Amino acid sequence: MEVSHVIRGSDHISNTPRQLAIYNALGWEPPLFGHIPLIHGSDGQKLSKRHGATGAQEYEALGYLPEAMRNYLSRLSWAHGNDEIFSTEQAIEWFELSGCSKSASCFDFDKLNDLNMHYIKEADPKRLLDILCKFNPECVPFAEKLTMAVDMLKPRAKTMIEYRQAADFIIAQRPLTIEEKAAKSTTTDAGKEVLGAIKEHLLGYSGAWTTEALEPVVNKLAEDKALKLGQVASPMRAALTGSSASPGIYEVMWVLGKEEVLGRLQDAVEGKNPIKAAPKKEVPPPKEDKKSAKAGKGAPVPADQPEFTKLEIKVGVLKKTWAHPDSEKLFCEEIDVGEEQVRSVASGLRAFYTEEQFAPGRLVAVVTNLKPAKMAGFESAGMVLAASNEDHTKVELIEVPAGAKPGERVFIEGLTGDALPPNQCNKKNVLKNVLPDLKTDASCVACWQGKPLMTSAGPLRVPTMSGVNVG
Repeated sequence: MEVSHVIRGSDHISNTPRQLAIYNALGWEPPLFGHIPLIHGSDGQKLSKRHGATGAQEYEALGYLPEAMRNYLSRLSWAHGNDEIFSTEQAIEWFELSGCSKSASCFDFDKLNDLNMHYIKEADPKRLLDILCKFNPECVPFAEKLTMAVDMLKPRAKTMIEYRQAADFIIAQRPLTIEEKAAKSTTTDAGKEVLGAIKEHLLGYSGAWTTEALEPVVNKLAEDKALKLGQVASPMRAALTGSSASPGIYEVMWVLGKEEVLGRLQDAVEGKNPIKAAPKKEVPPPKEDKKSAKAGKGAPVPADQPEFTKLEIKVGVLKKTWAHPDSEKLFCEEIDVGEEQVRSVASGLRAFYTEEQFAPGRLVAVVTNLKPAKMAGFESAGMVLAASNEDHTKVELIEVPAGAKPGERVFIEGLTGDALPPNQCNKKNVLKNVLPDLKTDASCVACWQGKPLMTSAGPLRVPTMSGVNVG
């Protein structure tokens, strides 16, 4: 097939030796394999559907242009000097493997939005209209006006969804719904008097209906009424767009056309416009105390809550394991703990278990609410429990009984309390209060203060080690 390079995510490192063995066995010259870091979400976990859109069509529906996506994805794990904005053709010309990053990148929607805004401003007006109408068929009858308004809509949109929202005033049907804040300038007697005067003034106007021609007309009216321009423009903006924020009032009048402007002004004078209530402001949650902040984010922890219950220990099943490429001590694992996404965890068990023993399908006990930590460059979002002797020359995995379900929480009968939030516990501050009392008993059952750690299928235990520490 003449494939020269295979470039893929770092989660495929463990596949490579087996694939090379197949190439060698068949007498084929293998391609060059390259592995690059995975893209993470804002929480430090591998990007997945729980972080948002997962396919190109979903990003398109969210209002992102293809050229913005190509630019952003290219820049995530690769760089060409300090260039942030570049065309697809430039990316192809400039690309070198040496420019790829060795550390995981984070998918940042704010940066993508800023880049998308740039490409919306640069896009061809006809193409923007086609994209807008593709996902918003109600826009089709207003194509001519939307084309006229393209330059006033572009600066107001980071996505095509925002572009559509900016065009609401063009598509809206009479009588226009007016936002509560904006309606304050149209519902008073003074506001209605101004709008009525504007309407009568425009009825007698027969000049050109352009931005340049309309500006002196409105200014003249303000002068005649001894009003400031803002006292005229504010009720006009509310009556014509339903909002207190919009493109320039003269541009709005030009796009809507004389007939529509007169009709909307008349509706406001007669009080026909429905009022859209402003969203209620959410009351901020009470501030947490310093002690709970140090332990992890969330509600304050009751003073008498047993320390063990602050940990969230779940039953997990190994889905994938591989030797850490840069550490002889570590295994890297993907573990299903009953969440939408498998957890990436690194464990220092490589000196005590083979890959065959630490294989997919094995049940393990995982602490899931510790803060993610880097282990030899690999971000670990959990800790697999094991027992060890004092000098750590012998280690045995905590064994989960058959029949326990992945995702269920390990418990101690008689102890209750909510675990601290996922991925938030400070390892030193929380574990230091639990680990000294976490040991195996004479029957090799894992216990805390002498009470067994339980699952729905029975207690956690180790094969042979009694009276040793668990951690």
